Amino acid sequence: MTLQLRRSLAVASLVGLLLSSCAPPPRPGELTSFATHYRSERTRREQSLQSAELEMVVRLEGRATGRLPGLLVSGTIAGPQKLRLRAGWMLGTALDLVAIEDSVRAWLPTEHAVLEVGGLAEVLQQPQPVALMIRALSAGWDPPASAWLAASVESTQVILGWREGADSLSMRVDGASRPLELRITRGDRLVSIQYAGWRTVNGLDWPTRMELTEREGWLRLRTELQALRSNRRLAEDSFVLRTPPDAERLDWQQLRERLRVQGEGTP
Repeated sequence: MTLQLRRSLAVASLVGLLLSSCAPPPRPGELTSFATHYRSERTRREQSLQSAELEMVVRLEGRATGRLPGLLVSGTIAGPQKLRLRAGWMLGTALDLVAIEDSVRAWLPTEHAVLEVGGLAEVLQQPQPVALMIRALSAGWDPPASAWLAASVESTQVILGWREGADSLSMRVDGASRPLELRITRGDRLVSIQYAGWRTVNGLDWPTRMELTEREGWLRLRTELQALRSNRRLAEDSFVLRTPPDAERLDWQQLRERLRVQGEGTP
């Protein structure tokens, strides 16, 4: 398998599924106002992604991909259900992916192939998978009121836990109400998302460095935000993916098999 295809499939695997403060944590009696501030900031980030463009560097490694060079990825978002990612490298486009609600189409130009997945929510057993990807990028996790009532304060952090369907979630939040880590557990599977850096963009705190790891070592994803432009008027064809009629068609199982073969062939 070519390095170009490894890059393309690695970024496509984002479908399968896409930081800290010196402020003191709230005292137990202050958690109500702390939760209100958290929700306000989360909502502001969510609203910013109703129409936005971003650029980030993505690095991937793991059994699925081996260790790959960084890719420059540009994204177009119409939250919460539309996302387009274009990954480039020195010779051009490695991947152009459009995800809408629970369907995905991706163009892999170096292999002249198209990935087409419908019913992604059922495939991943995860409702609203595109919204979940956008939520991860913005640290837009939304604990229920019961999680805040049961929250604990440890050292400089607030610790919360709750359930969403078949998933158990736990989150660490810093004293400025910014997520530091989100852990999702389903059965014996654990996915960890760490937010290793934040900065102010257009007057709003944004996660600038994110690291997603899967416990079994299948994938480790690191992103670094380079630019974010919110409240932009998106072109009407922003989420229209045009592909050659003679391109090879891949489905989800074929993608998984190619990733498996690549993983077995990686030292």
